[in-house]
Amino acid sequence: MSNNFINHLLAICEQICHEEQLPFTLLQPIIKQTIDRIAHHSPQELQTGPAKRGDNVTIQKHFELLQAHPEWQAIYKVLTEGIRKQYKE
Repeated sequence: MSNNFINHLLAICEQICHEEQLPFTLLQPIIKQTIDRIAHHSPQELQTGPAKRGDNVTIQKHFELLQAHPEWQAIYKVLTEGIRKQYKE
């Protein structure tokens, strides 16, 4: 999970960038920052994003943007629900 799944998610991000005619290098600073930060902090402490915030509007927009790829929507949905459950207050 710590390598193959992360790599697969990054490959999806790369494909999304390609489809949107954006360079994948735009995402590399935040990807690097994430990896660098887990060297000194628990990933659980560092979790951010719309699922943790309960930002359903953003989640719906993301889901709609993935409509051409139902398999990516499924991944997004599973991971979103996992984050919601883990950080439920």
